[in-house]
Amino acid sequence: MKIKKRTAIAAVVALLVCTAVYLDWSYQKGLQADRAVGEQQSISDDDRVMGQLDLVNGTVKPEAPTSLSAYFAQLRLTRQKARDEAISMLEKTTNDEAASKEAKEIAVSGITMIAGNAVTEARIEGLILSKGYADCAVFLNEEGISIVVAPPEGGLKSEDAIRIKDIVVSETDVSVNNIRIIEARIG
Repeated sequence: MKIKKRTAIAAVVALLVCTAVYLDWSYQKGLQADRAVGEQQSISDDDRVMGQLDLVNGTVKPEAPTSLSAYFAQLRLTRQKARDEAISMLEKTTNDEAASKEAKEIAVSGITMIAGNAVTEARIEGLILSKGYADCAVFLNEEGISIVVAPPEGGLKSEDAIRIKDIVVSETDVSVNNIRIIEARIG
């Protein structure tokens, strides 16, 4: 009986680790794709049709965001999709009658962590916006926090980084060394 419980707990822990890796991977991939789309756009904006897809390197890619507001909307959508997929996987464990009580508790803990991160991200985004920045998106994970910010006129300066890091430190237990601030650029 103990072996089954240990196996179930190990499986749920592995699932949580895989989910975290997937969320980080999808976030990083989204940022790289957005940069690549901006750099490799071969069709002029005048030739595009709204919602059109292009085939690049054998893969279908969506049209690149053409404004910072569209860029941030896409970031939030990607983040929400990844979060929804992770919660869906964890909910399968909580609803699985064959899963042990411990496995279900770990899955519920994972869902709670994801929900807590979402609340913390929203709170930090609100505080950053209250400092006068046009837009931002916050991504919190076990390793740290990444913040994508619409730069003020003239770009982000060291004072901006200090202001944003101060907000993060006041709202989380994340070390200053694990805070990444990324200046959003379109075009």
